[in-house]
Amino acid sequence: RKEEAVTIREKQIALDPKHPKIWLYLAFDLIDLGRKAEALAAFENVIRLQRYLADEDMSKLSEYRQRINNA
Repeated sequence: RKEEAVTIREKQIALDPKHPKIWLYLAFDLIDLGRKAEALAAFENVIRLQRYLADEDMSKLSEYRQRINNA
């Protein structure tokens, strides 16, 4: 199911590449699949676009950092 999620998120990004929340969830999915390098690249986009994140989503950035460090 994670592979399907990645495919869907990639389609969403193609439609709206400046949507940081999609990039964030793509990064989570990629980490779960063990695709660390791709997850880091997706996360770089989150950082670049973080000014567009809602406050509630900002807390997920620290969760991501923990998950990437543990991967």
